[in-house]
Amino acid sequence: MRSQDDVILTDPQGAHKPRGLLDAISEIQQYYTVEKGGSNIPEDFLTIKGKLSFFMVGLKHTLLSGFVSLVFTPISIGVIGRFIPIFGSRDPSLFDKFFALMIGLSFNLGYSGVIAILRKYNIGSITRTAIRSLLGGILVAMGVKVVFSWTLYHLLYFLAFEPHVLSRSLLKIPFVTGGFRVQMFDFLLQFRPVLLTSAYFIAITSVLFVGIPAIFIYKGGKRLEEEMRKKREWE
Repeated sequence: MRSQDDVILTDPQGAHKPRGLLDAISEIQQYYTVEKGGSNIPEDFLTIKGKLSFFMVGLKHTLLSGFVSLVFTPISIGVIGRFIPIFGSRDPSLFDKFFALMIGLSFNLGYSGVIAILRKYNIGSITRTAIRSLLGGILVAMGVKVVFSWTLYHLLYFLAFEPHVLSRSLLKIPFVTGGFRVQMFDFLLQFRPVLLTSAYFIAITSVLFVGIPAIFIYKGGKRLEEEMRKKREWE
C-alpha cells in the first residue's frame, strides 16, 4: 500500500528512457527534486528496463571516450616524447607538451566533470538506484576499455612492431621507394615504446577519471543525508 506522501508519476511507460548522458542526469535531477522534498517515488517506478537504460547510457558514453583515448593517447605521448612533430616542430615547448596532453585527456576530463555533478543529487532510494545504474555502466565500460587497450597495445608492441615482422610488413607495401620504407621502419621502431606507455597511461587515467567522481558522489550523498537529518531536527 502506498503512503500519502508517495508521488504517483503518471507516465504509462514508467521512467523516461534517457537517450544520452545529459538526459540521464536530467532524469536523476527530477527524481532528486521529488525525493528531497520529502515525497516518495514508488519503488517499482524504476523498472529493470529503466535501470538498464541508465546502465546503457553510462556504457555507451564511456566506450566512446575509450575510443577517443585509444586514438589520441599514443599521439599525445608521441608528441611529448618528441617522436611526432607538433606545430611543425619536433622540439615541443612546455605549452606544446601541455596542449598535446590535453588532446588525449580533454574528452575524459569533460566527461568526468559532468559525472561529478551527480554528487549534488545522491540521496533518495530511486535517485540512488538511477545513479548506481549509470555508474555501473561506466565501470563496466572502463574495464572493457582498459583490457582492450592493454591487449591491443601489447599485441602491437610484441607482434606487429617487432623488428622482423615490421620489416616484412613494410616490404609488402607497393608503390613506395626503399628510402621511404627505411624512414617508416626507423620511425615505427622508435615509436614502439610509446605503445606500452599508452597502455599504462590509459589504465591509470581511467581509474582516476572514474574513481574520483565516484568518491565525490559518495561523499556528496553523505553530506546531503547530514543536511536532511539536521533539517528534520529543526522542524
